[in-house]
Amino acid sequence: MIKAVFTDIDGTLKNSKRKVSNYTRETLKRCKDEGLQIILVSGRSRQNMLKFIEDIDVCEYIISSNGAEIYDIQKNKKIYADTIDKKQVKMLYDYVKKNNFTIKLNYEDKLAINKKNSSDDIEAFKADVEDFKTDKEILNIINNKEIVQCVIMNENIEKLKEFKRYFYENFNNLKIENESKKLKNEDLPDEESYYCDIINKDASKGRAVEKLMRELEYSIQEVVTIGDGENDISMFKATDNSVAMGNASEYVKKFANYVTKSNDEDGLAYMLNMILDKNK
Repeated sequence: MIKAVFTDIDGTLKNSKRKVSNYTRETLKRCKDEGLQIILVSGRSRQNMLKFIEDIDVCEYIISSNGAEIYDIQKNKKIYADTIDKKQVKMLYDYVKKNNFTIKLNYEDKLAINKKNSSDDIEAFKADVEDFKTDKEILNIINNKEIVQCVIMNENIEKLKEFKRYFYENFNNLKIENESKKLKNEDLPDEESYYCDIINKDASKGRAVEKLMRELEYSIQEVVTIGDGENDISMFKATDNSVAMGNASEYVKKFANYVTKSNDEDGLAYMLNMILDKNK
């Protein structure tokens, strides 16, 4: 019997218009009514995810910042976090200031961003006005808060490529866990802005899934993981039941036990209903 489903949000729970379809909403309600636990796993910050779940109301736990943090919503308690060394965050921020990049820092239930960016109208990167910080405020956050993820952004893809070269030469204890798809495939259309998600090298969605499974005393046979991106592959490896979305790349699909329909065909809801029917 499947007791919990760990699912990605963007490209999985949401369709290509960045919306949750009515059919998916109805299916999520069915999961709640029938006791199938839904746990969201995303590269988004805790703040962003908490705002998002207000709209769907199905989760007791969330895994945010590409697996760098696990949070218990009902108890309002952080279960686990893989933080980034303060000296390394400061190095990243120095580079950002010098080269006119945008940086977003994920910490606690907040995020801080140093300046406006053309991607501010893109939901996945949107920050509230009160989250824009001065240089002094950013440095104070770096020195006094536990940072779980840094998102580096720039409108110029060549500048992002240059940053990546600098990053790989200077940050052995960090990793780029997720990034704009065009950084890996130049044949894709241009984007308004390009980004890299940076976390502790030990953090991953899969590691967080494994930790929460132990916390909740679920076996790997009782859990399903669903996603569409390369940062979801570690989740696939954490269980015996992994599902790639139909819109995932062929590379990502190779790591999953099953491929469902695309996010525009309600592939997640399709799988959830299959699970619920088999659980009966």
